[in-house]
Amino acid sequence: MDSRLNNKPTILYVDDEYYNLSAFVAAFRKFYKIFTSSSPRDAMAILKAEDIDLIITDQRMPEMTGVEFLEVLQKEFPGPVRMILTGFTDVAAIKQAINEGSVLRYITKPWDVNELKLIIDKGIKIHELEENQHKLLKILENEVKQKKENIAGMGKNFSKDEMNHIVKLASDQTHDKNIFRNKISILSMRVYSSDLFSEATPSQVIVDYLQHYFDVLIDEVNKHHGFIYKITNGGLLAVFAGSAKNNSQHAVACAFDTVNEFNKNMRMAANHEATLRIGMATGTALIGKIHLKNKLEYAVLGKCVQKAEEIVAVGQGSALIIDEASYNEIKNEVVTEELKTICIEEGNGKLYKVVAKKS
Repeated sequence: MDSRLNNKPTILYVDDEYYNLSAFVAAFRKFYKIFTSSSPRDAMAILKAEDIDLIITDQRMPEMTGVEFLEVLQKEFPGPVRMILTGFTDVAAIKQAINEGSVLRYITKPWDVNELKLIIDKGIKIHELEENQHKLLKILENEVKQKKENIAGMGKNFSKDEMNHIVKLASDQTHDKNIFRNKISILSMRVYSSDLFSEATPSQVIVDYLQHYFDVLIDEVNKHHGFIYKITNGGLLAVFAGSAKNNSQHAVACAFDTVNEFNKNMRMAANHEATLRIGMATGTALIGKIHLKNKLEYAVLGKCVQKAEEIVAVGQGSALIIDEASYNEIKNEVVTEELKTICIEEGNGKLYKVVAKKS
């Protein structure tokens, strides 16, 4: 059933306390189409029957915790954005869930209506961006299918061996798993601190910091037409794949603005000094959906992905470092310094530190 015929985003709210369910519906039914459930079991039935954009669940429930419930959903229903309500009783579990990507963010109790609406709207926006990416992949899939049909029609003009070679070249774009070849730019962004993430820092301080930190990064990536591929421990991978001509420009603009926002809001947050390091790589990658044994994964596969992660790992201090392919596309727009003392395993190309934008 399509739950979005009225054009309202659909939300599933799970809480074992009926008063909380009623209060949520009363506060937000004007803005969203809301489904409620008092148990994870009933919530699963709703997810099988309805198209849900965003899920909010309480952490403390009799059958299972909210984190455990969302971990199950990540495998069976990876599409909806997932959020959790907490009273700070299971900070360690929530911190781990955020780092592993099963939870986008947590919401503190008691929640404020206006603040929670802003959080929900941000989650809905992320869901819309992911859906648009899936639609693009479907279009590409149809184009590849058409190409393969055209190739099949040429069979009468080629030998069997020649046709096998041609079909292999065409199929190389799909990788047999609905994955498509595209030129992308990718940012690997990671926060570094000598003491913030130590055992001496209270878990709640770390969770609060990561929540604000990821909000800053995700906002900037969305603003610059990228999408979040993966959230890692202390960072994320952002992909820019909308237009090959402008991918690198969007990526470097995102990097500059993210650094500015980080330095303004996060550099000295929680009384701990932190630095943001960004690695950027450009190249061809396979993007799309792959079916693993028990779940559906969204994948971005290519040497440039590994290269971006290696660049950010070998960098020093707070810096934006780019590979040679990125440099060749944006060298007229930025001031750079060639780094001759840093090398990475993935390729032997030059690396450059971006110093500033050209006026």
